[in-house]
Amino acid sequence: MPKNLIGFKLKRTSGYKKRSDVYGHMFRNQFTVFDGAENLPSLEGADLDLEGESLTPVAHDASQIFFTNRFRAFGNGVTLDPGPFEPQQIAMQLHRLALHLEAQVVNREALIHQTLLALMTGGNMLIESPPGMAKSLLVDNIAIALCGASTFSTELSREDRSRVLIGGERFEDTKAGKVRIETKGTILDADIALVDELFRGNDSTLNRILKLLNEGYISHAGVRYQGRLHLFVGTTNDVRRTPENAAFLDRMEYRCRITNGASISDALERDLAYSQHHGRPVAPPQEARISILHLKEMAEYLETPAVQIPLEVLFLKNLLIERWAGTPTVGQHTSDRTSVHSSRILRASAVLAGRTQVIPEDLLTLQYVIPVVGTP
Repeated sequence: MPKNLIGFKLKRTSGYKKRSDVYGHMFRNQFTVFDGAENLPSLEGADLDLEGESLTPVAHDASQIFFTNRFRAFGNGVTLDPGPFEPQQIAMQLHRLALHLEAQVVNREALIHQTLLALMTGGNMLIESPPGMAKSLLVDNIAIALCGASTFSTELSREDRSRVLIGGERFEDTKAGKVRIETKGTILDADIALVDELFRGNDSTLNRILKLLNEGYISHAGVRYQGRLHLFVGTTNDVRRTPENAAFLDRMEYRCRITNGASISDALERDLAYSQHHGRPVAPPQEARISILHLKEMAEYLETPAVQIPLEVLFLKNLLIERWAGTPTVGQHTSDRTSVHSSRILRASAVLAGRTQVIPEDLLTLQYVIPVVGTP
């Protein structure tokens, strides 16, 4: 078992795979269980191009990859150059990742598709479901598939969780009259964050999270600490739709509800999947791994006119959002921010389908903007 685990350079294949290859069953049986000792390549002898960069290779002990309590941080190692940004190549990798995730987290195809779009655009997800619905397993599987990504996870309670979220004050600095916090291993140091029981948090904790989601930083004792979140996932058993939570809910660009309504065949498939992974995340094949740097570039790419949206599609988008938001099932206000963000989701849907123009079929992804996934 290797003592040290480090980041690694993403291997890139030449040319594009045919769609039939991507969706075929060839990937479903190529997964190995990640037990904290994955055989990642060593830095020794690696082809590193760090000229002009200030990156320092950092090794992580294998025991630091997973913690036994609810506060987990994955070792992110060194971020290596992933190669040139090619949107369609990344889309193909995302399709492969989807096949992998569907094999591990059964009967969650809509949630997985939603998560792929969230990874492409960067954003915040709210998942409403009973306990034990494999939400953490999904995020953990995504975390080990992203090269160079750091992941934070915790569960909120009515107690103040600020120390867990943003770190404690450094004693040396406090003794010298300077108040600083140690952010390593906190939500400020994460690319992906999972916060269970989100609305159990007290007002102080929720306000800190909201500040990070809104502004990208958290302030403490007059000092600003910049975050780097690419994807935030909050879970809850029940959404408290109160005026106080309106601002928080508005920041959740992707929403869904998961119920226990699985069929007998789905339950059997879930049992078979569990017999293979035993509730632990499974490392995907190399061709399904994706650089977090590429995903952040993708989010910027989707803000540009590189992917066109015809005016008639924009009109239909706004019409559908207005109609959906007013239905008794949804019954909630949809802000201008949500409406504008939905354009990025449409662009992401087009890129995922191999196109540079949005078409009416992409409007189906609006089900992820307004919480109709999992509803009648």
